[in-house]
Amino acid sequence: MNGIEGLRELPQKYGMVFLALSILLSLLNCFFGYKLLRLWTTLLGFLIGGVGAYLVATAFDFEMTWAVLIGFVGGTVVGALSFSIYRFGVFLFTFIMGLGMGLQLFQQNEIAAWISGVLLGIGFAILSVSYIRQIVIVSSSLSGGINAGADLITLFHISDLWVSYLVEAILVILGILVQLRTTQKKKYR
Repeated sequence: MNGIEGLRELPQKYGMVFLALSILLSLLNCFFGYKLLRLWTTLLGFLIGGVGAYLVATAFDFEMTWAVLIGFVGGTVVGALSFSIYRFGVFLFTFIMGLGMGLQLFQQNEIAAWISGVLLGIGFAILSVSYIRQIVIVSSSLSGGINAGADLITLFHISDLWVSYLVEAILVILGILVQLRTTQKKKYR
């Protein structure tokens, strides 16, 4: 079994665990995305670098032990870069939030999902360079709220589309309001 096939089998084996973890991470992102930004960028950098290095190692037919070790080293390097080069981490984080949002919103049409995801990701990433706080709050609330809402609907087996949109909209609005309120810059007189 090659590395990609092994990764594809994980959701089928551990579906409910992945769903619960997805709900938890999505809600944390929705309500605390800006405060957890350094953690998110480091973890995201580690994940992207680790999976990328692992897949490259398996493509070159390295033994599993070496592929995992190479993946760990790649993840550590990209994670450290994401943490230390703050704007790189923010750029990466907001791109992934936009990409995930597009993929979630247009699930029925794969081409539209990828195009909208890449465009949203690029848009958020470019804007984040100048408006870090605002873009991170909006993108993390949107991404977290949409993903958490969709996962909660899946968990409770609700099939009405309007209920899904309503839950997602409420979570997004609450996420933005909570983050704006809890990350206000203090004004001194």
